[in-house]
Amino acid sequence: KLTPKENVATASVAAWDFIKQFDGAFIERTHVSNALMLALVADLPIVLLGPPGTAKSLMIRLFAKCFDGSFFQYLITKFTTPDELFGQFKISALKKDKLERAWKNTSVDAEYIFWDEVFKGSSALLNAMLTALNEAEADIGTGRVKMKYNLIAGASNELPEQGELLDALWDRWAIRVWVSDIKTDDCFTRLLFDDSVGKCESKLDWKHIEVLRSLRDKVDVSHLQTPLKVLRAKLKEAHINLTGRKWGWVKKAIQAWSVINGRLVANRGDLKVMAYMGWSDISQIPKVDNIIK
Repeated sequence: KLTPKENVATASVAAWDFIKQFDGAFIERTHVSNALMLALVADLPIVLLGPPGTAKSLMIRLFAKCFDGSFFQYLITKFTTPDELFGQFKISALKKDKLERAWKNTSVDAEYIFWDEVFKGSSALLNAMLTALNEAEADIGTGRVKMKYNLIAGASNELPEQGELLDALWDRWAIRVWVSDIKTDDCFTRLLFDDSVGKCESKLDWKHIEVLRSLRDKVDVSHLQTPLKVLRAKLKEAHINLTGRKWGWVKKAIQAWSVINGRLVANRGDLKVMAYMGWSDISQIPKVDNIIK
């Protein structure tokens, strides 16, 4: 029988082999590939933000399909209702004056969920999404049921406008990734002339993710108390304040990044997950990057 150390090492090798193959299908997107794996192992919601045409949706769809499991995606507009994401009410139940959703093959029972343009919805939809993100539950009329997702991901071409519900929804996306246009000439050339871009046939056995998740919370982060205090102080100096809940997510992400890298003891390098978690406005991204460095 393998020891936890041997188990995490084996799963880490498999995870990195997959990440490298997946990332090889894209250009200047390593930070996104890493963030998707981080979200999966940490079991935290992830949202990709950036201008249209930067492969946000493609990366989420392709990543989800690299695992064997049910996939649900939906493009949200201001007219989208909770029914479209969580199931229509059954006519047979309505005839009996009962509310019961037909939730099969919706967000409720999907193992991989992708909501595109996540900040476009109505207040009723935003409330339902908040429940899904907060508690992994959905209201099906007769009560709440536990959702089954392994990964819940969103995308948006823009940050949300200010507003109580939108602020609450934005707050719940624990891992945030800004996706820019391609920068270098070499990468631009590859985009135009390399037919392999955007294609990935790789698969990763879920058993490796199960191992990483099972060992994640056992990662020792006790010796990072001082660096985390320093990091918190520097963020405050930059007028970036994280809530207690967000710091709890940061700890979870540090532990996840540690097991992804085959370790049961976190190190200072794992603090780089803050690049995905320490900002709420685009102007704060370079500030957080400088603080981490």
